[in-house]
Amino acid sequence: LAFAAGRLAEDDLGDLAAAEEAYSRALLLSPFAGLPGTDALLARARVREQLGNLDEARADLRLYLANEPVGRNDDSVRSLAKRLGL
Repeated sequence: LAFAAGRLAEDDLGDLAAAEEAYSRALLLSPFAGLPGTDALLARARVREQLGNLDEARADLRLYLANEPVGRNDDSVRSLAKRLGL
């Protein structure tokens, strides 16, 4: 639910600060739900980049790629990595 709240805040409401908070909450809760949390990491990296929090966005994207190396094949991930200088 926290991930869904992040998507709603990001996509429908345009509230990036609320989206970042929701994605962070999803990352905290994902182990309890048996989920890897990689989707939340990528989403938070994207939001943090849009907010101008580039160091935090880079850290999230690096963690995402460490856990989901196949993500390097995704065009949107490559684009984000390029914008972040990774």
